[in-house]
Amino acid sequence: MTLVATPEAPLDRALRQPPPARVAAPRARADSGLAGALIRMGSIVASTLLGLVLARWLGAAELGRFDAALGWAGLVGVAAVAGLDRLLVRVAAASSATGDHGHVRGVFDWSGRRLLLASALCAGASLPLALVVDASARGLVLAVGLLFVPCAAAMRWCAAGLSGFGRVGAAQAIELVLAPVLTLLALALARGFSAIDAETAIVCQGLAMGAAVLVAWRRLRAATPPTVRDSTPQFDRVAWRMAMVSLTAIALLQILHAKADIVLFAALVDDHEVGCFGVAARLANLINVALLVANAVLAPRLARAHALGAHDELRRDAVRAARVATAFALPLGLAMILAASPLLQLFGDEYAAAREALVPLVIGQVVNVAMGSVGLVLLMTGHERPALVGLAVGVVVDLLLLPWLAPRFGATGAAIARAAGLVAWNLALACALRRRLGFGVEAFSRLP
Repeated sequence: MTLVATPEAPLDRALRQPPPARVAAPRARADSGLAGALIRMGSIVASTLLGLVLARWLGAAELGRFDAALGWAGLVGVAAVAGLDRLLVRVAAASSATGDHGHVRGVFDWSGRRLLLASALCAGASLPLALVVDASARGLVLAVGLLFVPCAAAMRWCAAGLSGFGRVGAAQAIELVLAPVLTLLALALARGFSAIDAETAIVCQGLAMGAAVLVAWRRLRAATPPTVRDSTPQFDRVAWRMAMVSLTAIALLQILHAKADIVLFAALVDDHEVGCFGVAARLANLINVALLVANAVLAPRLARAHALGAHDELRRDAVRAARVATAFALPLGLAMILAASPLLQLFGDEYAAAREALVPLVIGQVVNVAMGSVGLVLLMTGHERPALVGLAVGVVVDLLLLPWLAPRFGATGAAIARAAGLVAWNLALACALRRRLGFGVEAFSRLP
C-alpha cells in the first residue's frame, strides 16, 4: 500500500534516504512458536507472583505507598530515558536493514552518553529533594532517585539495543522474566531479616534491575555485529534531537496515563484505596502482556519495513500481531471478571474492595489490545506528532475524570477514569494512523 502524502518528521526523511548498499535485515526472534509462548507464560507467571508477594507482604497501605513511589519513579524516569530507547530501536533497525553501520554505531554512542548524563542528573537531584520532603517519604525518594531510576533506564536502553539488532527474545526474557524473578528472590532474602515495607521493596526491585542490566549488557555486546563495532560512528544529531523532543513528550504522556493517576489518586484518598486499585490494575495489566511482547517484536520489524518501503508487510505484521494478542486477551479478561473474587482472595482479604474496580480495567485493557499497535506503528514510521496528540487526548480524559470520580467511588472511580482514558487514547491513535498511512492495524482490520 502506498503511503498518503503527509509532512514527515526529520528522522523519517533520513530513513527514506538509505545508502545504496543493502543487507538482509536481522530476523526478530521469539515472536512466535514455542519460544514466544514460553516468554509470554514466563512473563505472566513472574508478574503475577511478584504482584501477589508484594500485596501479601506489604499490605494495602504499604502497597499504596509503593505504587505511589513507582508512579513518581515513572515520571522521573522519563527525564532519564528521554525517548532514547525508541529512537535507538528505530534507527538501529532501519540503518541495519540498509547497511548503514556507521549510523548504528553512532546512535549507540550518542544515546549511551546521554543516558549516563541524564541518570546522573536524576540521581543528583534526589539528594536535595530528600531534604525538603516529609520524613516518611525521604527513604522512598532516595531509593527511587539513586537506585531504581538509573537501573530501570539502563535496562530499557539495553533492551532497546537488543531489539534493534533483532534479538527481541533475549530482550524480552531479561526485561519481562528475569528482572521480576530476581526481584522475587531479593524480596524473599530481605524478608528473612525483617518485615518488608515500601522502601525495602523499591530497593529490592532496583537491585534486581541492576543485576538484570549486567546480563542484558553482556548479551548486547555479544549481539553487536563486528561490522558495527569496527565502523566509524556517524551522527545525525539534529534529526535525532528533534525526534527525541516528540518521543520524550510521548513517553511522558504514557507515564502520566499509567502512573500520574495513581499519584493523584493517592492525594485524594487513603493508602488502602490506592492499594486496592493497585492490585486491580496489576491483574488487568496481565491482559496487555501479549501485546507488549508483540510490540517488542514488531518495533524493529516496522522500522525496517518502513525503511525498505515494504508497507504491505508492515501492515500484515501489525494486524496479525493484534489478532494473536486479542485471542489471548479475550478469554483471559472474561476469566478475570468471572473469577474476580477468588483471584483477589489470593492477595488477601483486605483487597476484596478491588472487585468492582477490576471490571472497567479489564474492559479497557481488552479494547486496548484489540486496537492493536496503533501508537507503535506511528512511532516507528516517523509520525511522532499525531501519536503525541492522540496520547494527550487519553491523558486529559483520564486526569479530568479522576478528581470527579475518585472521591465518590474510590478505587472503582479511578478504574473507570483510567479505562475511559485508555479507550479515548486508542481511538485517537487509530484515527491518526488511518489519516497518515491510509490503513488500520486493529485486530478486526482486513489484511492486504
